[in-house]
Amino acid sequence: FSAIERHFGEAVTEVQQSITAGLVGKAVAQALDAQEGAPALHISRRYFGAGRRLIETSHSIHPADRFSYTFNLKRDI
Repeated sequence: FSAIERHFGEAVTEVQQSITAGLVGKAVAQALDAQEGAPALHISRRYFGAGRRLIETSHSIHPADRFSYTFNLKRDI
């Protein structure tokens, strides 16, 4: 989001992200050299500034064979 902040000259105060499962459509398959109808993750993001003003939205499609998500949690006790 730092690139968005530089471009718009405004601090990003909130990012909403939604990850859903779906399929690769025809146009996306051609653009990504992927198989049409293959499983994919669809990631949508909404970037908000002050006063919860929407600054930008994005939508990414990641074919299943090209996506990995790792999440580590560490707890200090």
